[in-house]
Amino acid sequence: MRSNLAAKGRIAVTAAHPVTYSSAQVKGTVDVVRDPTDAELDRVKDHLARFVEAAGKVGADVECLMLGDLVAVGFLADEAYDQTPGGRAGQALT
Repeated sequence: MRSNLAAKGRIAVTAAHPVTYSSAQVKGTVDVVRDPTDAELDRVKDHLARFVEAAGKVGADVECLMLGDLVAVGFLADEAYDQTPGGRAGQALT
């Protein structure tokens, strides 16, 4: 993953709420690729626990979620899109 990020220089990140499906995609240029700090790893674990709890409330199968080798990536966003299912999906966010 690190070599791909460094070679391409571009990234697209999509985030979605597991209950409401409210979603956004952000695209940009990578400016940092590094190992996560211990504090960042703690935040990831806390977020994963909250995600599993929320997703479980709506019956989502969360057994497939696992943490592998994590990489901290910083990027400068230059595009953002609504990805929430419905009529606005794909529209630019301002």
